[in-house]
Amino acid sequence: MRAKLTINDVEIMLGHKTLGEITYCLDDKPENSDLFHELAKSECNEVLTSLVAKYHLSRSTLRMLIECNSLEVMRDVVDSRRARRYMTRRDLENYIDSGDCEIMTSLVTNLDDFTERYEICEKDWLCKKLIKHPDPAVRYALAENTDTPEEFLERLAKDRDVDVARQAKDTLAEIQEGEDDDDDEFEDENDDDEEPVIAHGKRIKEPVCSFCYKKEKEAFTLIAGLGGYICDECAEICNEIVQEKKKGSKNE
Repeated sequence: MRAKLTINDVEIMLGHKTLGEITYCLDDKPENSDLFHELAKSECNEVLTSLVAKYHLSRSTLRMLIECNSLEVMRDVVDSRRARRYMTRRDLENYIDSGDCEIMTSLVTNLDDFTERYEICEKDWLCKKLIKHPDPAVRYALAENTDTPEEFLERLAKDRDVDVARQAKDTLAEIQEGEDDDDDEFEDENDDDEEPVIAHGKRIKEPVCSFCYKKEKEAFTLIAGLGGYICDECAEICNEIVQEKKKGSKNE
């Protein structure tokens, strides 16, 4: 990539270090989205990782970042909710094939996003891939995630690593305890005139986002509506979708 800085009639060429610093400092505004797209063509990891953190990226720019084969960039991509929206099952296969422990752990942490929120793949398919990872840190992350299906937790409870096995048993116990509490709460609510909070078809004890199931303590803020809530991150994504549709309708 050839980059240069021009001030009046003075022009200088920019190396990858300076370009990386400039990318980091660029204002994250819609008017810079075209510039972000051009910067995504860079081969410099510092530039690309700075871009992943930006909000105002077009879908095509995000796809360029997702398809980058740099482990450093891939690690940031899998941690970015906006990037995860545009990933495909083939992308996940490529990320899994990297074998990188940090990437695998992030896949576990965001299991619900990949399998339910954005429906990129089936949860069983992804768990089958993750449970085979040789690094116990990945299996441990899977064992402590309450979104992991119970059949996989039962397998992890017999894992050769004692910490993984112990954590899987603890998670199974936590899930069972939660189910018992839900039954008790359901009985209590039958005697209460107040309507229970519903999210994804489940009764819950406290307000959560009706889109991502994030609890109030996990979100910056929850906005109440008729029969549900939405968190700030989901509100931003909804706004982005609306803006994209408006932009598309104007171009037609």
